[in-house]
Amino acid sequence: MSEKKNILLLRGLTREKAHWYDFPEKLQAENDEYRIFHLELPGAGKYSNVEFPLKTKPLVNFLNSQVEKLKKDNSGSWHIVTISLGGMVALRYLEAFPNAIDSTVIINSSARDLSPIHHRMQLKIWKDILSVPFKRNANDGEKLILGVVTNLLNEDKIQEVSSYFARVKNENPMSLKNMIKQLVWAAKNSSPKKLNANLFFIASKADRMVDFNCSKKLADKYKASLELHSSAGHDIPLDDGPWLVSKIKNFI
Repeated sequence: MSEKKNILLLRGLTREKAHWYDFPEKLQAENDEYRIFHLELPGAGKYSNVEFPLKTKPLVNFLNSQVEKLKKDNSGSWHIVTISLGGMVALRYLEAFPNAIDSTVIINSSARDLSPIHHRMQLKIWKDILSVPFKRNANDGEKLILGVVTNLLNEDKIQEVSSYFARVKNENPMSLKNMIKQLVWAAKNSSPKKLNANLFFIASKADRMVDFNCSKKLADKYKASLELHSSAGHDIPLDDGPWLVSKIKNFI
C-alpha cells in the first residue's frame, strides 16, 4: 500500500476553508492517496472570534497547533497548498518548524523585502477590496471580490459562487479589526533569509491583484520552481482548478 499524502489547504486575506469552493473535491478526485485537510488563520472560519496577531511567533504557533493535532491521528507525508497571504504565513511557518512539512505549493504570494507595495497589492484594486466590508449586501461584496480575483468565470458561475460565499460570510464573518490586522502583518512581513524547504511557486501572468513577478522573485530567492498560468486571475483554484491540480500532482 502506498503512503498517504496529507495535503493541508490554507487560504489568504479574509478567507477561510469554504473559499476553496470545489477545489478540494477536484484535488481529492485526482488521487486516492491524498487526504485533504484545512488549516485556518486566526480570525477566519471557525476561529472567527480569535484575534489575528501582529507578531509572527504566535501566528506560526497557531498554525502548528493545528498541524500537530492532525499528525496525531494521520500517518504519511505532509504537504501545504496555500495562496496569497497564506503563502507569506506558510514561509514563516517553515522557517520556525523546518521539519514539519515535506513540500509546499505557494500560489500568487509576495514579500515586502522583494517586491514594492504597488506590485504586492496593485493600486487600482485597493479601492474595491477596501470597500467590501462596508457593503450592506454580502452578495454584492462577494461579486466585487470575484470580479477582482477571477478572470475566467462566466456570469452564471460568478452568481453561484458569490451566493455561496455570501452565506459563508454571514455564518463566520471576519471582523474589520482582523482584516486590518491581516493587512498590516502582510505589509510588514518579509521573507525568511534562508529556508530548508521543498517549495514550488505558482502564479498567473494575468493576476490583477498581485503582480506575478512577486512569485518569480520568491522562487528565485529560494531556487525553487515556478509555474505560470497565462490567463487565470489571482484565485487560480477557482479560475482553473484542473490546471492547478495537475501542477500539484506533478510536484508532490
